[in-house]
Amino acid sequence: MNPITLGRRLRLALLLLALYPAAARADQLLLKNGRTMEGIIRGEDAVEVTLDFGYGTTTLQKADIASIRRSTPKQRRALERRLLGVAAKSGSIAAPAGAEELSRLLEAARRGREEAQDARREREQILDEQAELAEQARELRGRQPRLAAALGSANPNNRRDYNSLVGEVNAVNAGLSANAYQVEEAGRKLEAGEAALGKYLGDYSALRRYSAANLQRLRAGAPDEAAKVFYEDAARELAEMAAEFNKQAVPSRRVGAHLIVDVVFNGKVTVPLLVDTGASQTVISPEVAAEVGLEGGEVVHSTVADGRQVEGRLIVVDSLAVGDARVEKTPVIVIAAPGPDAKGLLGMSFLKNFMVQLDLPNSKLILESLAPAAPAKR
Repeated sequence: MNPITLGRRLRLALLLLALYPAAARADQLLLKNGRTMEGIIRGEDAVEVTLDFGYGTTTLQKADIASIRRSTPKQRRALERRLLGVAAKSGSIAAPAGAEELSRLLEAARRGREEAQDARREREQILDEQAELAEQARELRGRQPRLAAALGSANPNNRRDYNSLVGEVNAVNAGLSANAYQVEEAGRKLEAGEAALGKYLGDYSALRRYSAANLQRLRAGAPDEAAKVFYEDAARELAEMAAEFNKQAVPSRRVGAHLIVDVVFNGKVTVPLLVDTGASQTVISPEVAAEVGLEGGEVVHSTVADGRQVEGRLIVVDSLAVGDARVEKTPVIVIAAPGPDAKGLLGMSFLKNFMVQLDLPNSKLILESLAPAAPAKR
C-alpha cells in the first residue's frame, strides 16, 4: 500500500476512534511522554503491548507506558464492529461474496455525493461572479462609442492625446477580451457542476433501485460478522443519502400519455407546460415570452416533433419553479407552442436537476431534489 495512503487511513482511524461514544470506547494507553494512544489491544506480555488502530498495528514498550485504560468486553465488541465498517468503506477489506455490485454502486454514489455537494456550494459563488462580469462588460461596452467618436475626431499629429486615446481603446478591448474569457470559464464551471449533480442523481438512483431489490435478501444471508456490518453500514449510508433529498408530488393535468404542470417564470408569471423528458430544452411560445418580458436572446435552430427545423431564440430566465422545486438561471427556447393544451414544453434543462417520476395514474409529477449543501467549513 502507498505509504501516503496508509498514513491517511491511520489518521482517519485515529480520528474515528477519538469520536466514538463510550459504547464503543477504545483501549487507551497514556504514554510517559504525555501522549495518548487509542485502539484495540491485540497482544500483551510483560515487556510489550500490541495496539491495533484498525488499519494496522504498532508495538509499544511497557517501559514507555504510564497507564492503560482498558475497554469493557461490550465496548470492545462495539468498537470491533465499527472498525469493520470503516475498513469495508475504505476498501481495505473486500465486500462480502455476492455484494460486489452493491459495493460498486455504493462507492460510485459516495464519490458522486461529495462532488455534487461541492458543486452546489460553488454554484452561488459562480452565479454572483457571472453577474459581476455582466455588469463589467456593460460598463466597458458603454465606453466604446465615446472612445470611438473621440478617436475619430482626434488629430493624429497631437501624438500625446492621440496615443492616450489609442491606449484607452486598447485597454477597453483588452478588458472585454479578458471578461469574455472569464465568462466562458464561469460557464464551464457551471456546466461541470451540473454534470456532477446529474451523475450523482443517476448513481444514487441506481443504488436505490438495486438496494430496494436486493439489500434485504443480502442482509438475511450474511455469513459472518464482517458481512453483517457491511450490510448494516450500507443501509445506514443509503438512509443518510435519502435524507438529503426533498421529495414533492406536484399536481398536474393529464393529456393522453403526458402531464401538464404549472410553471412559474421569474416568480411572477404562471404558465402551463407539457412535461417532456425527451426535450433537451424548455420551450415557450412567443406569447409567453412577451408576457414574462423576455426579450433579445441568441438565435438558435431546433428540431420539433415532426422533424422540422425551426428558428427560435435562446434566453436565460432568472428562475423557473414547479411547486417548491426551483432552478435559477436556466435557458428556455422561444418558438411556437406544441399544441392547444400547453404553452410550451418543460424539458431537461429544468428536469435534469431532479430525479423525475411521471405518476400518470394519479396525474402527478414527482420531483426529488438534493437539499442545499451546508457551507464549506473554514
